[in-house]
Amino acid sequence: MDSTARGTIEMTAAMVILGTIGWFVVMSGEPIMDVVFWRCAFGAITLLIICAALGLLRGRLSLRIVAISALGGAAIVVNWLLLFSSFSRASISIATAVYNTQPF
Repeated sequence: MDSTARGTIEMTAAMVILGTIGWFVVMSGEPIMDVVFWRCAFGAITLLIICAALGLLRGRLSLRIVAISALGGAAIVVNWLLLFSSFSRASISIATAVYNTQPF
């Protein structure tokens, strides 16, 4: 498969996944904290598996790397909490459009 076709397939898959997140969150009826927890848990496990398969895991992590990772993890949790909370305050399409244009 050439790189253009692969890129098209990967971008299409990413947009389908991103475009359906709001609908799944609303339809699940679960509390936002639960949705964010499980989304982050599954994401962390998936990334661990991918990194292990590609040989990207390091033997020992410094305190600095762990601190930066924890800060990044906290930021993504806040990011998802705010996005998913916005679905109850605006339509999914408006909330997603504002989120993706990031007007700040």
